[in-house]
Amino acid sequence: MGESESGENTYCIRLNFQHKFKSASVKDCIRSVLKEELSDKQYVPEDVPQLTRFLSETVKDKLKDIGFDRYKMVVQVVIGEQRGEGAK
Repeated sequence: MGESESGENTYCIRLNFQHKFKSASVKDCIRSVLKEELSDKQYVPEDVPQLTRFLSETVKDKLKDIGFDRYKMVVQVVIGEQRGEGAK
């Protein structure tokens, strides 16, 4: 954002290509955070609220680090016990 020669504010409506949202990068980031943080964890119901908050903040921070700071990110983490039921 800047000013034109006449002193009026000018705004860029479209993002540059390098700032465009790339879902593949986001998916890779999410996978790496989950793999790194959950590989050695077991389900403990008392720890789940703190763990979900930690995971969502970690994902948001990593996304900002890789260049998605111009976007407002909403990260939702749901953790449940797997008892043989199908869940996605």
